[in-house]
Amino acid sequence: MFNNINLNLYKDFYLVCKYGSINKAAKESYTSPPAISKSIKKLESELNRQLFYRNSDGMMLTSYGEKLLFYVESAYGMMETGFRMLNDSTDLLS
Repeated sequence: MFNNINLNLYKDFYLVCKYGSINKAAKESYTSPPAISKSIKKLESELNRQLFYRNSDGMMLTSYGEKLLFYVESAYGMMETGFRMLNDSTDLLS
């Protein structure tokens, strides 16, 4: 499973968590709501876990979703730090 990780599925998961809805996540990522919904369903299928409760008010995380979000947020934070560090290093070399 680890060799076939699709980071885009986790990105879409993170955006839905951050913005609280598929529509807002789609707008932020310049994609369509059906594409985001499909990503979330695919991730849930791959993990064999329901990550969200869906209702008319939007999306709410299940306990599994909350656990996953903790690690996804950490990973995104580390990636952002890495990108900043690389950009700062490039700026210093210029």
